[in-house]
Amino acid sequence: MFTSQSQFYKPADTEQKPDEAVSITGWYLDTPKTYPEGSREKKEVFCPSDNTDKFLIKGHRYLFKEPMVKEKSGHTFYWQFWNEVIAYKLGRVINVQVPPAFVAYRKLQNGKIEYGALIEWFYGYPNSTKNIRVLQGGSLMSNVIEGFDRVKGRQHNFQSIKKTLDVFNFDPEIQSHLISEFFRMLVLDAITGNTDRHQENWEILVDMRIENDDRILEIGFSPAFDNGTSLGYEIFEENISNIINNLNAYTKKGKQHLKWDINSSKINHFEFIKLLLAEKPALKPILQEIINADITPVFKEIDNLTRFIIKNEKYRLSESRANLVKDIIKTRFNELKELNATN
Repeated sequence: MFTSQSQFYKPADTEQKPDEAVSITGWYLDTPKTYPEGSREKKEVFCPSDNTDKFLIKGHRYLFKEPMVKEKSGHTFYWQFWNEVIAYKLGRVINVQVPPAFVAYRKLQNGKIEYGALIEWFYGYPNSTKNIRVLQGGSLMSNVIEGFDRVKGRQHNFQSIKKTLDVFNFDPEIQSHLISEFFRMLVLDAITGNTDRHQENWEILVDMRIENDDRILEIGFSPAFDNGTSLGYEIFEENISNIINNLNAYTKKGKQHLKWDINSSKINHFEFIKLLLAEKPALKPILQEIINADITPVFKEIDNLTRFIIKNEKYRLSESRANLVKDIIKTRFNELKELNATN
């Protein structure tokens, strides 16, 4: 659970600047034991106590996430890590919690420099009294679906997620709050075209502690982590102009990983949002709030990312890719506006 220590809640003028890419060379580095599995290399790192970056928390745990490497072709999508940073910037603007993500690099023993996203761990903050228990989506789904496939998540569906909440017998107000938080995450996915919100890419966080002899219980969805499989990450540089010229067709292809029910097929993000609003009309004000947001600051942030000082040019965010990402966000955001107007 985020606390006020998180960069998510800090003033904009404390954000990472183009000349402040973080070197994690020499930081304590380990393979994470508690972070969800995925297709990209992830390493736990801890921010040193003598670090001077305003946007980082001394002594706190971060995740260094490298770009995806395709198993069959061996191709590296060097630019993909920028999507984690952009999703964070977008989340701040539309009020959807996303773990803060920053540009970072490390120098390898062979002298090469590799870049990735340095992502703030969203619980376990220094001096926090919270006692967080993490309930991973895959584990929760396994409780309600016998033989649930946690590798591919073929049975991953919204109706079963509701059943997982029923198992806990939560107060109706808590249930409503959890669904609302999950909905915000799915709207973010619709804007970015994230096709990888699988069962290991969401969690329920439970805080149980005693304060002044009082029992404290807080329950909430995790922030929307793991946002790299989005925003046209799979498009090669030479194909960008063609995609931009056919953007409406491209955006309609993306499908939400989550199915509506266990027997249905995957559908695109906007159809999924329609179904959610039809079943739970109380979510409509949340969508209205999000689409009322002024997202132009996000486009300025994306332009700013192209100015970052990158020592290995393969990892640079090109202006053409930045324009592609901006156009994807605009197109998908407008699609949500049209959906809202007709529902």
